[in-house]
Amino acid sequence: MRTRKARFVKALVVTFLALTVGACSSSQDTGSGGQMRVSQQVNKVIIQNQVGAAIRFLFFSPSDSNHWGADILGSTRTLPHGSEIGFYAHYPDRCNSFDFMAIDENGRAYTDVRREICDGTQGSVVFSPGNLAPDAQTNFRYVQLEITNSTAFQMVYVFVSPADSRMLGCDMLDQSTILGPGNSFTLLVPAEQQPVQYDIIGADQDDDLYYFRIELDFSQERYSYAIEPGHLRPRN
Repeated sequence: MRTRKARFVKALVVTFLALTVGACSSSQDTGSGGQMRVSQQVNKVIIQNQVGAAIRFLFFSPSDSNHWGADILGSTRTLPHGSEIGFYAHYPDRCNSFDFMAIDENGRAYTDVRREICDGTQGSVVFSPGNLAPDAQTNFRYVQLEITNSTAFQMVYVFVSPADSRMLGCDMLDQSTILGPGNSFTLLVPAEQQPVQYDIIGADQDDDLYYFRIELDFSQERYSYAIEPGHLRPRN
């Protein structure tokens, strides 16, 4: 089953620094000691549902990735018609592009691709019947990805970014959720024919960063990983 963003296949240009300390643009304040301060470098994006049905799956993916990544609604919620939800995005330049796809309760797909998100302006995506994408694949097989906070600190942001992107991308916790110590949340990830690597980046209440990389081979239905103290990146 092919779950890549078929029309956006690009060369792989990824470095570890682009995902951690080097991910901020030169115009951004890095805070104490040069360490990237995620809280000062995210932009809110509001997503509205005007398609006439509840949205069951919602994808918010960097345009430089070949993969849609995880469903940002998680395993337990939908986005009813007429409602909206906000997420934070992190990107390295003043403006970067993202691809959005929604799949409603009837299996119809709606897309908004290469939507530019820029510093200083809140992002907005409105899904309506005009975004209907009848040729988009929707019959994905999903696997569950559980992420646990095994540190003693609250995680304010948790990014799950395809490793072929130079962006941290979308904070999977949405605009109002914080992941407390010992707590977990579960995402749904479309299964692919080949293994896919994802970078997990957590930012805690003190703007300390935790980083590790995983690989999903889609041979099982559920994967569980933890953000641990050993994943803490030293401040520069």
